[in-house]
Amino acid sequence: MKAKLRHFVSALAVLAIALSSCSKSKVYEQVIPDDADFIIAISVDQLVKKSEIRSSENKALREVIFSKSKENVGKVFKPIVEDPKKSGLDFSSPIYFFQTPDFEAGILARVSDQGKLRDFIKQIIELGENKPQMVEKDGITLIVDDKGGENSACAFSKDALLILSRTDSSSKDVRAELTRLINLKEGKRYYQRAAFKELKSKDADIACILEYSRLQRLASDYATPMFPLQKGLTDIQTVMHFTFEKGRMVGNFKYTSENKDALKKYQELYKSLMPQKTKNVFEKYLPKNNFFTLNGFIDGTKASSFYKDSPEFTPYLEALSEMGLDPNQLSSLFDGEVAFTVNSFMPVGGKIGMVLYSQGKTPTAVDQIASAIRSYINGMDSLERLADKGDVDGELYYYSDRITLETQGEHQYMAKKGNDPELYFGHKDGVNYLAVGTEGKDILFKEQAPSVKDAAYASILKGHSMAMAVDFNYIFTGSPIGGMIGAFLPPKIFEKIKTFSYLSMSGNGEEGQMELKLTTKDNPLKLITDIIRLLATNEK
Repeated sequence: MKAKLRHFVSALAVLAIALSSCSKSKVYEQVIPDDADFIIAISVDQLVKKSEIRSSENKALREVIFSKSKENVGKVFKPIVEDPKKSGLDFSSPIYFFQTPDFEAGILARVSDQGKLRDFIKQIIELGENKPQMVEKDGITLIVDDKGGENSACAFSKDALLILSRTDSSSKDVRAELTRLINLKEGKRYYQRAAFKELKSKDADIACILEYSRLQRLASDYATPMFPLQKGLTDIQTVMHFTFEKGRMVGNFKYTSENKDALKKYQELYKSLMPQKTKNVFEKYLPKNNFFTLNGFIDGTKASSFYKDSPEFTPYLEALSEMGLDPNQLSSLFDGEVAFTVNSFMPVGGKIGMVLYSQGKTPTAVDQIASAIRSYINGMDSLERLADKGDVDGELYYYSDRITLETQGEHQYMAKKGNDPELYFGHKDGVNYLAVGTEGKDILFKEQAPSVKDAAYASILKGHSMAMAVDFNYIFTGSPIGGMIGAFLPPKIFEKIKTFSYLSMSGNGEEGQMELKLTTKDNPLKLITDIIRLLATNEK
């Protein structure tokens, strides 16, 4: 059945380069189940138009797609691309991809002509080795194996096409669930939620919803110390909209919930942890040319109190205490504005330069960290001396990469392990700092010219509680990595890649923004299509 699912997904992917008929009915959106915890809506017609994949310039790309397909595959899809209405699907309405705790994949599309869709699916079935049957039941058409019990299945009605793929741990009957959902039988549906209404409130090329309950499952599955979600925040959803424009892609995200108390609690929590907007106080120390920049404002005391009361963080806090570190004192590491930059990175030789600045009133936490490192070093030295005398039971493993610690001034230290980059950390003039590698130390507390205030994305570094940016322009045109990439890529492709300027993201708790900026006025989708065409056609 997995093979059949791939056929249906492939059909949607190929048809995504075509526009279809319009229908005013929104019934198909009511099919999405209420327990969906991740939803993506893709406006195919808008993406196709902006990518210009149907232009004469990309005719060669389309020919390559079909020339590399088997002859019978081309016979099925090429006529559909030329006349999308023959598919029976309406790509002027969004295609939805969703997940639930029981289904790892759900694909939902609007049906414009049930008869044409039936004929089209019959052709797709003939392409595969297995030959599932079409069964009419309760007003829908199911595509099923004779054996039944499959993990994946497809069904459609006059309004909707739905594909479901069950998780390995679920015992739900796929056919029964298809019938229940498409026939809009018992149960609540996601379209009634505030998050879905927010998703539909803006025109977007791509929109998505992420439930915080899904993050909680991920944290459980991977034992990741993520944001403490059990504190009444699992009812929160993040709604994101992405639009491709001339010269950039713009994204917006907003937090919403059916539970107004949970939403209010989240907003209050965010404001307590990050109570002020940044002024970019460290901008003079941050170079314009860097790989990655981040800044924000953190109330370390509030953050420490919040995580201290979270059971899933107890083991981590206890581990810190065993190392001689007081979690309450460590909160002073972050007590105001924070800035971080990666100013140098060279894979060959493992050279890297990073700097972190953080406003802090006292050096207590920094000195505690140095003391803990020194205690660890002394402990290892003692064990080795005992081992040399034969006073240690069992086998003592010797590590050639010993840790060393140097005091380089009042509240200023350098730690190093073997061939790893040096770590310079300390407290100076009300600022806690960490510099990685000599490349990081070289810019530590030194005014930069030009500085990050001259960067193309500089405006986001002020007026937000958090902001970050990846400088593609520097990576591709000014760094050693760019030179390495350019040496392996065809010149035309590399010239296209070099038009990526930066990717930025900023937020204020309730809402946030994202931007992928180009150095040209091209639409990013067209740029991506151009790169694919150059790769596929070996265009010189």
